[in-house]
This record gives sequence, C-alpha cells and structure tokens, in this order.
Amino acid sequence: MVVFYFNTMNELYNTFLLGSQYQELEFSLEITKDRIKGYESYIYLSESLHNNLKEFKYEIELLYHWDILQAVIIKTDKYFMSATAFKNINYKIEKLIINENVYYIYSVNDKLNYKIVLSLLC
Repeated sequence: MVVFYFNTMNELYNTFLLGSQYQELEFSLEITKDRIKGYESYIYLSESLHNNLKEFKYEIELLYHWDILQAVIIKTDKYFMSATAFKNINYKIEKLIINENVYYIYSVNDKLNYKIVLSLLC
C-alpha cells in the first residue's frame, strides 16, 4: 500500500478550495466532457502539484458550477493514504474503488457526492 502523506493532502486542499473562483486555476485547467449536467468538468494540469505526486499515476478532475469550484475527484491506481490518515482528515472525503482504480471525492455536499459516485459507476 502506498501512503499519501498528510502534508501533501493538505496541499491538495489548499490548492483546491471548494467555493473558489474558476479564474484562480484557469491556466492550469483543460476542459473535458462534463460528468454531471449543470457542472463543467476540467482536468488539472499544473506542474507544481504534479512534482510532489510524481510517484503516483493519477488524474485530478475539478467540477465547477457557475465558475465556482464544487467538487474535486482524484483518480489513481494506488492508495493515496493509509487507513489511519484517511480517518484523521478533517475534511469530508469519500473513497470509492472501481475495478483497479481508487477515487477520492470531496465536494460541497452529499447530494453532489452521490451524483459523482453514480457517474463513476455508469
């Protein structure tokens, strides 16, 4: 099992503040097919965070509604953090395993989390 160190997880939360404006990350984003109706989906491409996560194969997707960040989906083929670190996080985060991939999802509310999970399962 690979551990995603807590400092790096804090860096993720500080980089992707829910409720932040699209313009804050605009030049680090690439548009992709929208996952949920009414939300725009983007892939995060910035090198600064990628340098700290280079040991992982992963993809970060951001969901915006009216240019406000509503959710972050991190797809990886390994565990980012140990079970203990996962329990100690102060943020609401969901972990979903589909086939060989692990998805970490955090969003503004449970209703949106549910829609994201359904989109990943279909």
